[in-house]
Amino acid sequence: MDLEKTMQDISLNPTMLQGITIVLIMVIAYAATKMVTVILERLGERFPARRLFFKRLQPFFQLVGYGIPAFLIIRIISPDQQSLLAMLYASAFAIGFAAQDLLKDLIGGVVVLIDTSFQIGDRIRIGDFYGEVAGVGT
Repeated sequence: MDLEKTMQDISLNPTMLQGITIVLIMVIAYAATKMVTVILERLGERFPARRLFFKRLQPFFQLVGYGIPAFLIIRIISPDQQSLLAMLYASAFAIGFAAQDLLKDLIGGVVVLIDTSFQIGDRIRIGDFYGEVAGVGT
């Protein structure tokens, strides 16, 4: 009887219950994403001809594996609209800042593809060497 009374006296604070739920969601998401990654790697080893296909699937499953739990965690926390917008703006700023170098490289690659420096028949001098471009490629 004393144990039952003690158990009834212990009440979980809703914020503590939310915290436990959030930690549980994060652990499950991490474990599930790692498990899918391992499965895709093993499939790539088993089917070498499709290895690149399985490698390309990994980022998709990681996005889903962390995106859905992030949505669930936001639903559990249920912030007001201003806090939610502040989190979204901060996330967009962080992603944009992180992707800055990627975008520079992408734009630089497109410029190199469009702006061909040398064409067949051009006569060029590089240092002590002089010649005519016979072909462009590797």
